[in-house]
Amino acid sequence: MNSDTPIVSIITPVFKTDLQYVEECIYSVINQTYPKDKIEMIICVDSSNPEYRRKLKYLVDKVKQIDIKLIFNNNPIGLSKSRNRAVDYSKGDWLLILDSDDILEKTAMEDLIRVIDSDTAMVYSDHTRISCNLKKIKYIRKKSLYHSILRKFADNPVYNPIYSSVYISHGELIKKDIFSEIGGYNKEIDETPPLLLRIFENAGIEAIKHVPNILYYYRENKDGIAYQKKNEIIKSDENTFFNFIKRHSDDISKVRYIGRIKPFMAKHFAFYDQKGDIIKMPYINYKDMRLVSI
Repeated sequence: MNSDTPIVSIITPVFKTDLQYVEECIYSVINQTYPKDKIEMIICVDSSNPEYRRKLKYLVDKVKQIDIKLIFNNNPIGLSKSRNRAVDYSKGDWLLILDSDDILEKTAMEDLIRVIDSDTAMVYSDHTRISCNLKKIKYIRKKSLYHSILRKFADNPVYNPIYSSVYISHGELIKKDIFSEIGGYNKEIDETPPLLLRIFENAGIEAIKHVPNILYYYRENKDGIAYQKKNEIIKSDENTFFNFIKRHSDDISKVRYIGRIKPFMAKHFAFYDQKGDIIKMPYINYKDMRLVSI
């Protein structure tokens, strides 16, 4: 890395995350192989509990290896608004989205930054879902085939799997200028798909890159916001996919969540035409990661 190495801002909202998880998250950033002077971590605290805030501040104050900004919301404002607020305080050219109970592989930032060029809008990697104690792997999500299918169907949104399967998310590296241009996270929806879809629509598939390495560890935390609000999130995802696809196809009448595909449990949605029939979608067999039909 040289003087042209970009500053990366780690965007981490915190609500009531177990402080042990937060500490493990922070130290996964400290242990990065990326230059420490090119890292900043912005933690936006959405909990109004004074004792929790005090303990979190004590934890952060002990960290000297990297620059950490701790921001406290006056009142809880939700995940998306907290992420947006953290971005407002960032100075980096690139944003890495890291949830407060998750962990980065030590080469994550270096590997993601290595593939960017002047046209890159976003980079994502493979990830692993792990148990709370970090001892058991729940699944490994490889995304190379998925990325190749995205490229194949980039000009046909109705057949593009980005609209039927939430498969990219976790540990996205996003160009800050693009993030700002599309208005950041949807302030009313505490989930990632709306942002990813707008990046895809705004920048195009050629601007989205994939690193085929496991760089992100997604903790299975039943106390997390995503787990507690899963029904609300599914409904918002349906609306998000419908609105985006409707802009590209007059034939869509509705979008419905149809379940999770084992063993990786990726959310899948079905599209219905004006006659009420399901529109055939590219389908990935996640067990052996091959394209079954298109």
